Amino acid sequence: MASELRVNTLKDASGNNSIATSFVANGSAKHFVHFDGSGTISIYSGALNTASIADNGTGDTTVTLTSALSSADGGAIVAGTDGNQVKVRTAVNTTSTYDIKTQNSSGTAEDRDDNSGVRYGDLA
Repeated sequence: MASELRVNTLKDASGNNSIATSFVANGSAKHFVHFDGSGTISIYSGALNTASIADNGTGDTTVTLTSALSSADGGAIVAGTDGNQVKVRTAVNTTSTYDIKTQNSSGTAEDRDDNSGVRYGDLA
């Protein structure tokens, strides 16, 4: 038999700082990944709700979530750097996948060694 815990507010150990549970459920990232996109793609430690990342070619990576979101609406927040100017863009494909595209300062597709992606929304 499953158990259920219902609360309106969470407090830290000191009892001084509190947050409404609705903020935790609705305002928290439902996915994040930090990965090396150069050479053989590898996920750095600490990914959340990330099933896999696929290298589609130079500067083109697809991220797949373990648990899908309820809607593909909204977007993904992405970033990338390797010490030089970098252009990063994304396209949300489905409730469980999105692409990260990286370019150099000239706009040419280029793999980057330090990339991140975050998605918000409700889980399906």
